[in-house]
Amino acid sequence: MAGIKKILMFSLILIFLAACVSPELEEKLNNLENQIRQLNTQIDSIEKKMLDLENKMKAQESSQEELEALKRDVRYLKEDLSSLQEEFSSKMSDLENSYYSISMKLPAVEKAASIFSEIEDMKSKISELERKVSIVSLGSSPEVSEDLKHILLDLEERVSTLEKNVSVVDRIEERLESTEKLLSKVALRVLSQSEAETKVVNVSNDELESRISDIEKKLSYLETNQKALEQIVQNLKDQMPSSYANTDFESYSQQLKKYLDEFRRLVRSYEIARILGIEEGYVFVRVERGDTLAKISDAFNLGPDGVEKIMKLNGIDDPRKLIAGRIIKVPVTNLSASFPVGEKPDPKVIVSGFGLKTDGTFSTGVEVESDGQKVKAALPGRVKSVSSGTVVVYHGNDVETVYRNLAVVSVNAGDWVSAGDTIGYGGKNVVFELYVEGEPKDPMLLFFSNMGEFEISFYTEWEDGKLPEHPAFRLTKSGKIPEDWKTAAADTTIFPLGSVLYIPELRDTPSGGVFVVEDIGGVITGRKIDIYLDSIREALQNRKIVSRVFVWRD
Repeated sequence: MAGIKKILMFSLILIFLAACVSPELEEKLNNLENQIRQLNTQIDSIEKKMLDLENKMKAQESSQEELEALKRDVRYLKEDLSSLQEEFSSKMSDLENSYYSISMKLPAVEKAASIFSEIEDMKSKISELERKVSIVSLGSSPEVSEDLKHILLDLEERVSTLEKNVSVVDRIEERLESTEKLLSKVALRVLSQSEAETKVVNVSNDELESRISDIEKKLSYLETNQKALEQIVQNLKDQMPSSYANTDFESYSQQLKKYLDEFRRLVRSYEIARILGIEEGYVFVRVERGDTLAKISDAFNLGPDGVEKIMKLNGIDDPRKLIAGRIIKVPVTNLSASFPVGEKPDPKVIVSGFGLKTDGTFSTGVEVESDGQKVKAALPGRVKSVSSGTVVVYHGNDVETVYRNLAVVSVNAGDWVSAGDTIGYGGKNVVFELYVEGEPKDPMLLFFSNMGEFEISFYTEWEDGKLPEHPAFRLTKSGKIPEDWKTAAADTTIFPLGSVLYIPELRDTPSGGVFVVEDIGGVITGRKIDIYLDSIREALQNRKIVSRVFVWRD
């Protein structure tokens, strides 16, 4: 401010001098005065910026203080969290100790107690299942997460465990009844011993009294054990949530199985939709000359109102006026009806699998023995072409299937077929191929559901611990003689006996990667599978591998 005052004084002096000077000097003084005004303006602007800068610095200091306060709060919260974690760990340790103490009393009852936690977990799984089933049933989207298959596997394992635990509870009740019967028998024996005491003359009274005393002790011991067992069971019932007090676990298990069946349908629908590129429950079909909505509806099993559904979906007023080349949407919300699964394959009839071979060649399809058997359409669609024993069927969404080496062809180009319709009769071998947007895909994936990764090992008839003299030597759990590159041993809680498996890593084997679960093994539990081989040398040469495993969709 002192500088400004000096400038003003200087300006006044200049003005005073201007009155006493010549015009030229006066003009120079005016110019100088204008420059002084500009300098004043610039000084004011600089002072304003300095003031703004000071305010910003103060605000920054305030923000820094708030940041430091937040850091302190976070530090305190971390300390509180650490304290809570320690307290939680301590509580968990106490609970584990309590659980261990209880479980040591009676291992069988421990299994019964686990039923209730299994049920709670299953209810949450089922709620999620119902939500996802409703999504697919509405045809909103096939974008179901990949973990559906893992949820299905987990549910199947839990249902199997639940059934085992229910049987354990049943055995406990049987043991209680057996104990009561045993007590009655012991009591009768005591009475009979007392009656025989007066009749047996060769036995001393001391020996009889000793025997009766031992029997009474055993009776007391049995009574004590029975009461303890009844008390433990009663405690479990008291601790049981009231909603489960009268639960019929067998009925509950059956209900879960129904949910699982529906869940399997959901998973199959999702996988088919993913393979065939079905979005929002529609298949996009290009109309060709001779096509009618009725033919398309029948092929996709849309029901009696299928034509109306297609008309409404595509805004078609007159079904007779279809234009060749037009692409229409065909609703396929019920994929199980449109794409039904056929009969289970027999590994013995598979000649060659899909994919790269050990000799460097690539197979674009699956070759199976036919010998005059019926050849059926795998998917609904229009017969695109027929020539030299080869039938090509178009299914919409740029998906085609090819059937080669047919001895007799029963369809013509332009015909519409449903899944399962006979298209001809095979020659010695038939090749089945699947193409999506012109690229060959593994056709097995249309019929098998992905169960995740498993460890695959190999075994022979000499590894079950049975000698040749044993009546069950070479017999599997299913009572059959194992077959080379066909029989598999697996955990039956995951894959029941009779399940048909597809292992892509083994598709270049004699079975084309298809195996039947016919056996079990002591160490084959969980995510492990054992493949039977006749040759010990071959079994030793084939090391353990990890591969995705697919199961036939029932």
